[in-house]
Amino acid sequence: MPVIVCTTMAFLIASVPAAEPAGGRLSYTIVDTAQIRCYGDYAEMEYPKPGADFFGQDAQYIGNKPAYKNNGDGTVTDLNTGLTWQSDPGEKMTFRQAVAGAAKCRTAGHTDWRLPTIKELYSLILFSGTDPDPMSRDSSRQKPFIDTGYFKFRYGDAAKGERIIDSQFATCTKYVSTTMRGSETMFGVNFADGRIKGYGMRSPRTATDKTFHVLYVRGNASYGKNDFKDNGDGTVTDRATGLMWMKADSGGLKAGKNKDGKLNWRESLAWAENLEYAGYSDWRLPNVKELQSIVDYTRSPATTNSAAIDPVFQTTLFVAEGGRQDYPCYWSGTTHAGLSRASTAAYVAFGRSFGWMPNRRTGQHQLMDVHGAGSQRSDPKAGDPSRFPYGRGPQGDVIRIYNFVRCVRGGAAEPRTSGPAIQMRQAPRRPQQMGERMGPDVGMPQGPGTMPGRESPDRPSGVIINEERAFKGYTLFAPIDSTTTYLIDNEGRTINTWESDYRPAHSVYLLENGHLLRTGAMGPRENSTFRAGGSGGHVQEFTWDGEFLWDYEYASDRYLLHHDIEYMPNGNILMIAWETKSRDELIAAGRNPELIADRGFWVDHVIEVKPTGKTSGEIVWQWHMWDHVIQDFDSAKANYGNVAKHPELLDLNYVGRRGRIGEDWNHTNSIDYNPQLDQIVLSLHTMSEIFVIDHSTTTDQAAGHSGGRSGKGGDILYRWGNPQVYRAGDASDQKLFAQHDATWIGPGLAGAGNIMIFNNGQGRSDGRYSSVDVIVPPVDESGHYTLGPNSACGPKEADWIYTDENKPNFFSQNISGAQRLANGNTLICSGAVGTIFEISPDKEIVWKYVHPDSGRRPRPGGFGPGMGRPPMGGPGGPGMGVPPMGGPGMRGVGRRRGPPMRGSVRRPSNDRLGPGMDGPGGPPPMDGPPGGPGRGTPIFRAYRYGPDYPGLAGKDLTPGKTL
Repeated sequence: MPVIVCTTMAFLIASVPAAEPAGGRLSYTIVDTAQIRCYGDYAEMEYPKPGADFFGQDAQYIGNKPAYKNNGDGTVTDLNTGLTWQSDPGEKMTFRQAVAGAAKCRTAGHTDWRLPTIKELYSLILFSGTDPDPMSRDSSRQKPFIDTGYFKFRYGDAAKGERIIDSQFATCTKYVSTTMRGSETMFGVNFADGRIKGYGMRSPRTATDKTFHVLYVRGNASYGKNDFKDNGDGTVTDRATGLMWMKADSGGLKAGKNKDGKLNWRESLAWAENLEYAGYSDWRLPNVKELQSIVDYTRSPATTNSAAIDPVFQTTLFVAEGGRQDYPCYWSGTTHAGLSRASTAAYVAFGRSFGWMPNRRTGQHQLMDVHGAGSQRSDPKAGDPSRFPYGRGPQGDVIRIYNFVRCVRGGAAEPRTSGPAIQMRQAPRRPQQMGERMGPDVGMPQGPGTMPGRESPDRPSGVIINEERAFKGYTLFAPIDSTTTYLIDNEGRTINTWESDYRPAHSVYLLENGHLLRTGAMGPRENSTFRAGGSGGHVQEFTWDGEFLWDYEYASDRYLLHHDIEYMPNGNILMIAWETKSRDELIAAGRNPELIADRGFWVDHVIEVKPTGKTSGEIVWQWHMWDHVIQDFDSAKANYGNVAKHPELLDLNYVGRRGRIGEDWNHTNSIDYNPQLDQIVLSLHTMSEIFVIDHSTTTDQAAGHSGGRSGKGGDILYRWGNPQVYRAGDASDQKLFAQHDATWIGPGLAGAGNIMIFNNGQGRSDGRYSSVDVIVPPVDESGHYTLGPNSACGPKEADWIYTDENKPNFFSQNISGAQRLANGNTLICSGAVGTIFEISPDKEIVWKYVHPDSGRRPRPGGFGPGMGRPPMGGPGGPGMGVPPMGGPGMRGVGRRRGPPMRGSVRRPSNDRLGPGMDGPGGPPPMDGPPGGPGRGTPIFRAYRYGPDYPGLAGKDLTPGKTL
């Protein structure tokens, strides 16, 4: 079999003694990485001087400069390594095809082509490339990690469903162990994102062989074969490369503050530069190609009970993630840079390349070898690894930040003291991590990167942080106390505004045609029944220029729109509404009479409206929570059954947080639609749960328990957050606490298909703080979930969580939301404090905006801004009195707000103040740590739209004044 032959070749090449260099020429010449720029922890910097932070990195040591010859016959000769390559990889092929194809290759008339080893192929990598956002579709500004002047290269083809980074190249080096859940694995090089990973050769989803690009090679059969000599003084020389290495690593020398050998990137550079060892003082941190040269791909922890390195070296065994013993990853001096960020550095895994993979059935994360010992990845240079409890990326790559070091000396490296002019602008860094709840008692230093808006001396507002790593675009939001909707740029300058007769209730969206779709809140005179947070009644549409197009009203003393809407691909709009249920109706349905508010309940329902005229619309579909309840209080009444055995139904006698009994029973504060699954996700504030329901039903089916794609009618397909509601757990099992803004992360975004939730945090056992949680629901490709009796729905834990390092500093007791951006960042609206901020994948704040406090106060005896009753504290309270209660924040923004999935564009919600506004019985107390509500004008939610968003095409985006 060809695979066996190829594998055998790979092993033999690694084990045969290296040939003596001809004429003094090294048989294994390490080609330089071509990195000529210097970087700090986050961005490019001037070349550091000896003794300064970051001195000694890759760019400061010149190696064998990459040099090639185009032979004019479809081949390229590497003048350093002596290897001759095909210049065009052609079409992708499977691993088996790649192995078999080498013997058949006749490029330039040669018959001795072979599939390269991982070390041969890696000789071509250049770290002058840029690491792209894997979910981006635009490669126009990116630079590959291979010389495209000599080699043809193509990024992944989006038309074929590929990501931009799907440009993996095959080698004949198979992993001697397995990755993931026992997958046969080949090491390959990705010249799109600059990494070595172990790639499973079969797709578990399609049960077909994966395909790769292939460059065949010929010549210098000794390349990649080490020739180590133990010098007997604590050093090891590789006579094939001319490099001398430390025999021990930083763990063996007890480096670092904790004497455990673990260092971050800055510390690693300093430790190497200052090291005196074995009588030498010219040690340095190796570049990543030098470091990869000493990997022994015939060894692995699972097969040889060792690190993937020759036994001549001493390697620290340490306790890794999950309490498992393993071998280190070693830092290199090479930065893994993108177009506008340089926060990660390359490392090589000599032990298992761990990642946290969720179990699709249970949702539990499992630690496994996802890329193989010998992979080359990158870690953040600085930060707190505990902020990545389940790693990051599609395979949950473990994030360590504190890695080990094995220093090198000698070779062709020569110090370099100056370099090219800075190309990547240094992003301003905040002096310290500041909490989101800012007020007079929380100072905000103003630095060169600070862009003040309208502000008082003691309350900073406007754009506070604006780094290069922020997603470039335009942010849409509607302050709850205002009738104006704003679109601003990243510097806080106004791009457009829209005026309405109504305050928001609460969400607003920019559609793909450039129109504004917004909710509108009736005043107390128009709405005398539903006086609670988020009450609305109107949905309006305006042109870009503010021309009024549509105003749909759904309001009476029996029903009222509230909180959120969702624009659908067919142009219809999903809307959340209350409907009243009298005390008699509730008793007849099986509600305990002692658990009924004096005026009965408001129960939520969803309507789908097709616009028909300027003020009219047709309800074409609807779903009512009332049709899907169960009770075990009175067997003589309707809906009687075993609550624990029917998680697809909602317990009619469930009492929300703190035992409050109010009229607003569900307080659904967000709605999102998944067109691929034809499902809807709802966020029920008072239950601290999210529900998924089937939209493929007819209205009649939605009222029953069968029909639709799921076959379950309008019953709950999936629920998560608080299993106490359906008696499948206790308080320790609760994960959501008065949450908002549950949305699917849209296609093409990091975490696509997962559900993102703003977890406000009211009632947490460990204190009042907010988080943004991403969960991986246990759903198959057909949209079927695991939902069984007497057991809590998975996952047991969120897949990704953001909190502030000092958790109470990030707390929004109501409203709020989050949106995943196209560059992998996440936009977060801390709504109660009027703060919108953006975090990078490594959870650093890269953009921050505080909306100026309007200073608007309710008239004496009147109602606050869109609220059902006067704000707490009465007139003249702290700026806003009290923020509106209970509404979502932002979804994952992609590039649309026509065809939805909050992986596209999200909406805000209108939580006001009043009985039942934040759950039965009214809002929670307004105490808490300093800097709470009222620091900025409350904002329900916010969305960021990229420059390529269709709704911005052809529009005047000239910035105006800052707010």
